Amino acid sequence: MSELDKILSKLTDAPDSFVSKLPDIEKQIFGEIVTSVKSLQIDQSGRVVPNIENLKVISTIKIKLEKVLLSIDYKSAVKDFVKEFNNISNLGAEYFNFNALPNNEMFKAIKDIAIDNTLESLTGTGYTSTVVSKLGDMLVKSVTSGGMYNDLVEGLRTELLTTDKSTGLLSRYANVYVGDALSQFSGQQMALMAEGLNSKWFRYVGSLKETSREFCILLTKKEYIHKSELSEILKGRIDGHQCKIYQKTGLPLGMMDGTNVNNFIVYKGGHKCDHALVPINEVTVPKHLRDKFANKSL
Repeated sequence: MSELDKILSKLTDAPDSFVSKLPDIEKQIFGEIVTSVKSLQIDQSGRVVPNIENLKVISTIKIKLEKVLLSIDYKSAVKDFVKEFNNISNLGAEYFNFNALPNNEMFKAIKDIAIDNTLESLTGTGYTSTVVSKLGDMLVKSVTSGGMYNDLVEGLRTELLTTDKSTGLLSRYANVYVGDALSQFSGQQMALMAEGLNSKWFRYVGSLKETSREFCILLTKKEYIHKSELSEILKGRIDGHQCKIYQKTGLPLGMMDGTNVNNFIVYKGGHKCDHALVPINEVTVPKHLRDKFANKSL
């Protein structure tokens, strides 16, 4: 397996591995929260008593939530995931020989930024405030409305736990983010590589799934892409075929709003796209294609 194949594999496997650990962590969090809410005052009918004592209990639980959400197991899973940025960076260095490029220091810089952003998103205030706020609101509403205690516990179960029918709160929060974080980091490396080599030719590579977008399917089948084609490709026109367009963005379905010729190599087919637009050496492109695009302006 080449270094590029390993990178593509990690873009799929690393996020899946991280997310697969979350259901067990969600169960731990649910158990700790349920233990805490048992201290609420409940009347004979099973309702949470709407009084100041219960609001004080909720305030105490909300303070504990942040520590619960950042459990040892969760932080360990995040730590393992963040290692993949180094792995992808090292594989890219081997495949593209980054050190030979004049902008090679940029590769380390974007890796450091990507790691910092990921840690902040998965363990920082963005993560804790989003999840704590959601759960805290549920607890406060139950007290102020005098809701049934069993309904509160069931609501926490539904919100927190991943089942065959629904995705838990932590998994929902992390699922899209982790895939995009690695994919866009890899795309940023590709962009630096293309800039360093002044690349005019690319290939769109990666495996196809049942959920693959029409745009990605067609572009992976297109063997060689010249830089001058990108503006038409982003309009969904690929070798005579017109992809379906999302009217709000003017882009093929699934693509991120704001994707353009300059950042397409980073954002590619959109959220959770684990394909890569890879710069290639012109000599690997068939001569008849090189001749066809010889005089195309970029």
